[in-house]
Amino acid sequence: MSRHADIADAVVTAINDAALGSFTAVRKARPETEREAIETTAAVQVIPAALAVESADRGRVRAHYGVDVGIQKAVDPDDLAAFDVLWDLLPAIRALFELKRISGEGWSATWERTETVGGAEAGYAPEHLTSQRVFTGVLRFTFMVIE
Repeated sequence: MSRHADIADAVVTAINDAALGSFTAVRKARPETEREAIETTAAVQVIPAALAVESADRGRVRAHYGVDVGIQKAVDPDDLAAFDVLWDLLPAIRALFELKRISGEGWSATWERTETVGGAEAGYAPEHLTSQRVFTGVLRFTFMVIE
């Protein structure tokens, strides 16, 4: 398995081990959710994203692995209590990784930064809430590995 997949799987495990809600995070190759699946339970998808590599020293590289964590759930935009539960999930997930390391067999990755992803600059995509009545929150975590 690739290092990118290893890191994404470690993110999935950390989210699921934290028991932040009645959902199970899953790794996917691309974001896809059927509307019926998010009517009652949030979908939390972890997707390997960006990769940048640079020289670390003469024999090693510094690889920066981006991993997107997306949260989707059907919600009434006027139901502030339901919205707040989803909104509060973003910093809870963010806190799992910021200033921390994740690791697996033979590797260790250091958190570098957390960003919002295009279309979700507010932390969530307001147009999804308005047009589809779906909360869509996306965070991109970047982890650095020297290999």
